[in-house]
Parts: sequence; C-alpha cells; structure tokens
Amino acid sequence: MRLYELVVIFHPEIDPETLATLSGRIVSTITDHNGEIVARQTWGRQRL
Repeated sequence: MRLYELVVIFHPEIDPETLATLSGRIVSTITDHNGEIVARQTWGRQRL
C-alpha cells in the first residue's frame, strides 16, 4: 500500500465548529474512498 501525506491549511478566522465540520468532511472523503488515516495531528494556529 502506498502512503500519502496531506496537510490542510484553513483560514485563521474560521470558528472551531466550522473547522471541526470541514475536518470531518476531509476524513469522510478519505475513508469513503477506501483510504485509511494512520496518524492525525492538529497543530493549532501557527504563524506563517
């Protein structure tokens, strides 16, 4: 099985509820296409 890495950057003004919804949609999309999430890290807000 091939391993892939995904990094998602959201707009900093998104409220936590919307962030959780969007994150859940990404997870659902991956698992709906027979993908498996091996590790998940939330870095929080970072200065770019």
